[in-house]
Amino acid sequence: YLEKYGKQQAIFNYIVSNPPYIEDTDMHLESLKYEPISALTSKNNGLADIIEIIDKAKNHLKKDGTLMLEHGFNQKTSVQQLLKQRSYKNVKSFNDLAGIPRITIAEF
Repeated sequence: YLEKYGKQQAIFNYIVSNPPYIEDTDMHLESLKYEPISALTSKNNGLADIIEIIDKAKNHLKKDGTLMLEHGFNQKTSVQQLLKQRSYKNVKSFNDLAGIPRITIAEF
C-alpha cells in the first residue's frame, strides 16, 4: 500500500475496524480466558484505540469515505461525539442482534 500509493494519499472507500475497546477493569474479562488481553483492552475507558483509528482514518479515506467501528455496549455516545468532534458526518449507530448498540459508522 505505502509503496504504491504513498503515505498521505486517501484511497479507501471504507475502513472497518473491530479494535480493542474493553476497559482494563471490566469484570467480563475474567470469563475471556482464550483471548490475549492486548486484543481486548484499551486505555482511556476503552477508547484509546478507537480515538487513534478515528484520527488516522481521515488520512486514508476518499472523500465521503466511510469509517465503521465496533465498540462496547456503553460507548455509543462517546464514539459518536468523538467522530463529530473530528469533523466526520452522517454519524449513525446500529444495534447488534441482541439489540445492543455495537457499531457506529460515519463519513469523512
